[in-house]
Amino acid sequence: MHWCAAAAVLACAAAFAPARTPKISAVVCRELAASKEQGADDDDWRRLANSKDAAADVFLSWAAEDPGLGACLRTLNLRRGRFGGDVPPTLWPVQLRRKLARGLGRRGRARSARRAAWAGANATSLELSWRDLRAAYAEREAVVRNVNGAAEDLAGSWVYHLGLLQAYAQNHDSARPPASYVAPCGARLGRWLADQRSLDKSGRLAPARRQQLELIGGDVSPLAAHSERRWRRACLSLWRFRRREGHARVKRAHVDEDGFRLGGWLVEQRKKYDKGTLPPKRARALETLGVSFERPRDAAWRRHFEALEKRADATGLADAPARLVTEDGLKLGQWVAKQRKLRREGVLDPDRERRLSSIRFVWAPRDAVSRDAAYAVALAAFVAREGHDRVPKRHRELGLGLGEWMYRRRRQAVAAGE
Repeated sequence: MHWCAAAAVLACAAAFAPARTPKISAVVCRELAASKEQGADDDDWRRLANSKDAAADVFLSWAAEDPGLGACLRTLNLRRGRFGGDVPPTLWPVQLRRKLARGLGRRGRARSARRAAWAGANATSLELSWRDLRAAYAEREAVVRNVNGAAEDLAGSWVYHLGLLQAYAQNHDSARPPASYVAPCGARLGRWLADQRSLDKSGRLAPARRQQLELIGGDVSPLAAHSERRWRRACLSLWRFRRREGHARVKRAHVDEDGFRLGGWLVEQRKKYDKGTLPPKRARALETLGVSFERPRDAAWRRHFEALEKRADATGLADAPARLVTEDGLKLGQWVAKQRKLRREGVLDPDRERRLSSIRFVWAPRDAVSRDAAYAVALAAFVAREGHDRVPKRHRELGLGLGEWMYRRRRQAVAAGE
């Protein structure tokens, strides 16, 4: 009896107890969240396919949530310039492709459904799959078109032209298109770059944009003025000349293999140096390349003086016969005679006269004595080296025709004996 009463009490308590809510598993929660996210992605995909303005609104909403997605627009527009038109999804930034992965995969899913319908040979399924496939293709083309258009509107034409300039630099090994250059897409790239130079010259070009342009140019910035580009080209030509010839003594009429008048350009730099208008930095750069700012006549005088000084050290006599020509092709004998003539006329520079006197220059020699003394020195050098005085007729010693001189002396001795 007591047992029955207890059971009745428990039954009543269970009847009036509150009902428990069923527990939702973590797997179900994840599935619900994924379904909600997929629904949002599908909505964004449809808005992107709707129009360019709707695509711009989608990008703006994304940029508010994730600045990285907003930066994708700039990257996409830059690639539009390099690509020369609308960029296909395979060249979109990775973050953007991931964001639109579900929509971009709709065409693949439609293809799979089409293949399955073919395998089942169901006419109704084939028709539906064909419609879905055409719709997926059309939708994808619309999205590609609208996304590129939104990138152009939101990122601006500057980034697009920057991409065009990158493509030009890659194809032409130069980031300096002519002012009249028009890109294949119709953009006036040369005129745009000229505008950037004008803005930079007036200080109105943003530092970030200036840095991006300079990164494209390599050694020569696209913003460099014509004079700066000409200077760099001339220095490169001069460096090639020196490497090939071993010196930087460029003739006035010299033209390099690219048609650049290097000789005339060097004349201009020397004139600027004489006037004091050549910047010291450029003067040092030219001197590093082997350019001497001496006047050609001064340089020629110095070379002859050094040759005479060398001969004086070897022979003990700062003099030279009138026909003496050095191994370097300097007509040293004529130069010596000219210095004497200039001194007699009183027009020789005093500093040059002092330099010549410092090496015991023979100002008033007796021609025969001076000539015979020079040949005697040459003969002494030959004997000291060879150990005899049998000089071949065509032999030259110390720049003198010693063999001819000995031949004449022997004939004179023979004639005197007869």
